[in-house]
Amino acid sequence: MKAATAERLGFDPTQDESLHLKLTFKNAMVGATPTGFIKVRVETRPTELIKMIGYDPRSLQPFRRGAKLIEPSRHVPASLVELQREVQRTIDGRKVDEMVKYLHEAVTEGKYADWAELDVVTTAEPDISEFGTEHIVRLPEAADYIIIDGQHRHCALIDFVREYPELAGKFTQGIAISSMLPDQIREWAGQGFHDKNFLRTAVKATKALSVDYRDAHNALAREAREHRVFRDGGGVEDTKDQLSSNSPEMITHSTLYRFVRGFTEGRRIEIDHDV
Repeated sequence: MKAATAERLGFDPTQDESLHLKLTFKNAMVGATPTGFIKVRVETRPTELIKMIGYDPRSLQPFRRGAKLIEPSRHVPASLVELQREVQRTIDGRKVDEMVKYLHEAVTEGKYADWAELDVVTTAEPDISEFGTEHIVRLPEAADYIIIDGQHRHCALIDFVREYPELAGKFTQGIAISSMLPDQIREWAGQGFHDKNFLRTAVKATKALSVDYRDAHNALAREAREHRVFRDGGGVEDTKDQLSSNSPEMITHSTLYRFVRGFTEGRRIEIDHDV
């Protein structure tokens, strides 16, 4: 069969070296999920991560040019494009810009920055033959990887490397790679997106803002809450987003934060990032 195929095509596609090139991850960790599929966790430089994923999620989304909806050029398999759109949300460009700034301030000014690993799925089977002795895991370089959690982080890393290539080697990014069977990928990629988003308990804005020391508007809100008007009025609630009818506090910290931001900047205008 193999010889007949090679004769019909004029070459043997299984001998193409590009099909056998593998990404090598040192100091990797290998585990199993409750369902039983293999999950590999590694830390890698942003440039290597970008090379591994192989595409910018924003390039897979259609965009508008005037009244016309333009489909982007397909430089990745159509099946991956379809699945990525099915299991992921639209990219918020402003959020990505804020994340790039977040990284840059951390690298150049020593401000705190850290975020969760990217979670991707693939049908490629990891080579763990050297894991027991060398803690090395290999994955096919030509494999398709679908981001189910962290595509905004991935886009921010792409833009960071593009804007600040000299800083791209200053830190690593965690990535978790789940290996699934082809007939599982569609259902389980979608389920993974659901479970990591819908089932996640969102932190209350007031509680999160109460421990944030970076945002300038939040710093100003912290100062404002010490004003006698707020102190005499009962103080500021810093754990709940809404005051109950019998709450002694005058205002929540999140409401005060929004007031400060609105007073200093005015109303925020939503931008259509698909244009």
